[in-house]
Amino acid sequence: DSVAAVRGAHKKKANVKKVSRSSLMNKLTHLAVSNDYKKDWKAQASEAVLSHNAGKLESELVCQLVHAWAKIKTVEGAEMVDKLLERLEKEVQIMGNKNTCTVLSKELYNMALDSWANSGDTVRATSKVENILSRMEEMYKMGMHNLQPDIYTYNTVIYVWAKSGEKGSALRAEQILAEMQRRCEEEGESHLKPDTITYTTVIHALAKSSDPGAAKKAEALLRNMVNRYICGERHVKPNPISFNAVADVLANSGDARRAEQVLTLLEELYYNLGNKDMQPHVNIYNTVINAWAKSGEKGSALRAEQILLEMIRRSDQGGEPNLRPNTITYNTVINALAKRGKPGLAERAEALLRNMIQSYFNGEEGIKPDTISFNAAIDAWACSGDSRAPFRAEQILMLMEEMYELSNKDNAMQPNVNIYNTVLNAWAKSREQGSASRVEQILSDMLRRCEEGEQHMKPNTVTYNTAIHALANSGYAVEKVEGILLNMLDRYNNIGDCKPDKISFNAVINAWARSGDNRAPSRAEHIFMSMEKCDVQPDLYSYNAVINAWVKSGQKGSASRAEQILAEMERQSREDGSNRFSVKPDTVTYNTVIHALAKSGEPGAPTKVEAILSTMVERYRNGDVSVKPDTITFNAVIDAWAKSGERGAAPRAANILGFMRKQFRDGNLVDNIKPDARTYTTVLKACAFTRYDDERDEARAIAFRVFKELTTQKGMHPNGYTYTMLLSVCDNLLPKDDEERRFSLAKIVFERCREAGFVNDYILTKLRTTITESRYIELLGSTEQNASRFPVQWTRNVPEQGKALTPKAGNSFNASKKRHDHRNAKQLLKVKDVKRKSA
Repeated sequence: DSVAAVRGAHKKKANVKKVSRSSLMNKLTHLAVSNDYKKDWKAQASEAVLSHNAGKLESELVCQLVHAWAKIKTVEGAEMVDKLLERLEKEVQIMGNKNTCTVLSKELYNMALDSWANSGDTVRATSKVENILSRMEEMYKMGMHNLQPDIYTYNTVIYVWAKSGEKGSALRAEQILAEMQRRCEEEGESHLKPDTITYTTVIHALAKSSDPGAAKKAEALLRNMVNRYICGERHVKPNPISFNAVADVLANSGDARRAEQVLTLLEELYYNLGNKDMQPHVNIYNTVINAWAKSGEKGSALRAEQILLEMIRRSDQGGEPNLRPNTITYNTVINALAKRGKPGLAERAEALLRNMIQSYFNGEEGIKPDTISFNAAIDAWACSGDSRAPFRAEQILMLMEEMYELSNKDNAMQPNVNIYNTVLNAWAKSREQGSASRVEQILSDMLRRCEEGEQHMKPNTVTYNTAIHALANSGYAVEKVEGILLNMLDRYNNIGDCKPDKISFNAVINAWARSGDNRAPSRAEHIFMSMEKCDVQPDLYSYNAVINAWVKSGQKGSASRAEQILAEMERQSREDGSNRFSVKPDTVTYNTVIHALAKSGEPGAPTKVEAILSTMVERYRNGDVSVKPDTITFNAVIDAWAKSGERGAAPRAANILGFMRKQFRDGNLVDNIKPDARTYTTVLKACAFTRYDDERDEARAIAFRVFKELTTQKGMHPNGYTYTMLLSVCDNLLPKDDEERRFSLAKIVFERCREAGFVNDYILTKLRTTITESRYIELLGSTEQNASRFPVQWTRNVPEQGKALTPKAGNSFNASKKRHDHRNAKQLLKVKDVKRKSA
C-alpha cells in the first residue's frame, strides 16, 4: 500500500473501515526507513504529516523526515525542513504536546539553518535563517531551555549573510558579531563568545562587500583576533585562512602593501610562537602576489616577481616546501608583467614561462604550464610595444605546439583560439611592415585547420575583430577591412557562428570615417543600418563614428546630416521605455557636430554652435557629466566664429575666451576648460579674418591684447601658427599704403618668432605679403623664403616633417635580433606546417 492509498482511506465514507492513526504513522515510518521506498516518499510522507490533525503528531517520524530533507541540500529540502519544524512548533505552542517537547531540539534548528545555508538560494536564505533564529529565541523564552541558540547557530546565520553577497550583508554580519560580544560581556552568555570561525566568517563577508571601508574593518578584526590570542584567548586563534581572507580583502581594495604586511604578521607569529598551525602556505603568498598584480603602484609587477623568486629560494634552499610556487603563482606574476606593457617585462614574463616548463619536465607536477601561462606570456609581448613582439609571440606559440605533442596531447597545453587571438593581437598592435598580411595568413590558417577537423582552432568574433583592427590600422584598403566584416556576416548567416558585435561594426565604420574616401559617409551609414538587420543594437560609439565620417568627408551638406543624426540621438534618448539611453549624445558627439558646423561656413553656423554649447553647459550644471564641455568644445565654437566672417566675430571670440578664463579661475563650471595656446591662436584667427572696415581697428586691438595675454600665461607659449595668424592680422587689418606701420608691427612679430625658434616657410611667405620686398631684404638680408636656408636657431622648434627616421647606432643589435626572431618564427611555422600535413 502506498502513502497515497493510506491517506485516501481517511477520506472514505463512514461505511468504509478507517485506518487508525497508529497504523498510518507506522506505515509512514516504515516507508521512511525502508530501503525499497519510492523516490518521492519524502514528499508523500511530509504532505501526510503536515495535513495531520494538530495534537496527534508522532514527533519521531517528523524528525526522520527533517533529517531526510536536510541531506539533499536543495531549496525544496530547506523549505520542507522549515515547514516540518514549524509543524513541531505548532504542536508545542497550541497543544502542549509533551512528546514533541522532548524531540524539538537545538540540533533540529541548526539543521534547518544548515539546509538554507546549503540550499543555493542566496536571495531568500538570509531572511529565512533570521526567521528561524528568531523563532528559536522565542521558543527558548517560552521555557524550552534546550533550544538556547549556541555559537554554531549564530555562526551559521553569519555564514549565510557572508555567502549572500547582497547589499548590506557585511554590515549585518558585523551587527550579529557585535551582538554576540555584547551578550557575552554584559549578560554573561559565555556560550555566545565569538570564536575563530565567527571572526573569519565576518572577514569573508567584508571580502565580498563593496563597502569602501571593508578592508580596514577586516584588518582590524584580524588584529583583534591576534591580540586576544596572544593574551591567552585560545578560542580565537587566528589561522592561515583568517590571514588569507584579510589579504584577499586588501588585494581587492588595491592596497598591496597592507596585504603584504598581513603576510609579514603571520610569519612573525609562526616563527615567534612556533605554532605549526600558523605556518604560511603558498595560498597566502599567491594572494599577496595577486594584490601586487592588481595594484597600480609603480613597480608592483616587479614586486610580485620578487616575491615569487623569494618563494623559489626558500623552497629550494630554506627547507620550506610549503612555499613551493605552483601554476597559479607563476600565472599571476606573468600576467602582472604582461599588463604593464613594457619591453623588458615581456622578456621576464617569457623567462618565467620557460622556468615553468623546465620545472615541469623535471617532475614538478604542481608547476605545470597551461593555456593561461602561455597566453599571458604571449600577451606580455603583445602589450610591450617592442618591435620584436609579434615574432616572439609566434615563437612562444610554436613552443606551445611542441609542448602539446611532447605531453601526449595534454588538453591543458593545447593551443586554442584564445592563444591564436593573442598572437593576432601582437601582430595587430605591431607597426612592422607586413603585419596586416601576417594577420590574414594566420586567420586563413585557422580557417583551414578548422575545416580539417581541429575545432579548437575555430575563429570566433574576437578573432575577426582583431583582424579588422589590424587591417584598419595598417592603412589597408578600407574595402578589404569591410570584406572581413562581410565574411563574418556570411559565416553567421550560413553556419551560425562568429556573429559580428558592436566592436566589429564600429571598427569598420570608423575605418571608413578615417579613410578620406568620398564614399565614406554613405558606406558608414550602410554598415550602420546593417547592424539592426543583424540584431546588433548601435551604441553611442556607432553614432559618433557615423557623424565623424560625415564631418571628415567635408562634403556639401555634411554639417546638416551631422545635425540630423544628433537630433535623432536626442530624440531616442528622450523616448520613454525605449531602453536606448546608451545613445544619449556625449561630449564627443557635440564636439564633432560643432566641428562640422565650424567647417561648413554656412550662414548662422556660429549661432548654432553657441546654442549647442549652451545646451551642454546647462545639462552639465544639472548633473549630466557625460556632456561636460572641455577646451576642445570652446575652441571649436571660437573657430566657428573665426571661419564665419560674420559681423562681431572678433569680439565674440574674445568674449568666449574671457568666459573660459573666468570659469576656470573661479571653478564655477568645469575644471577642464583652461584656455590653451590653440584657444588664443583661434581668437587671433577670428581677428585676422575680420571683413568689415569699421571693425578692423577693434579686431587689431583685440589681437595684440590677446597675444600679450598668451605670452604672460604660465606654461603656455605661442607656436608657429600663432605667429602666422599675428602676421595675418598685420597684413589684413592695416591699410596697404601704411608701409611704415605694417613694417614696424610685422618686424616686432617676426623678431619674436625668430627668438622663439618658430620660423618656417609659412611665416616667411606671410611676412613677404605683409611688407614690401625692400623691407623684407632689409629685415632678412635676402629674398629667400625657404626657412631651411636660415640659421638653425631660427627654426629649432619647428616640427620636422617629411624626414625619414634613421635608426640609432645602439639599435643595430635590436634590428639584427628582430630579423633573427623573424626568421626563426618563419622556420618554426614552416616545420610545424610540414609536420601537420604529414600527419
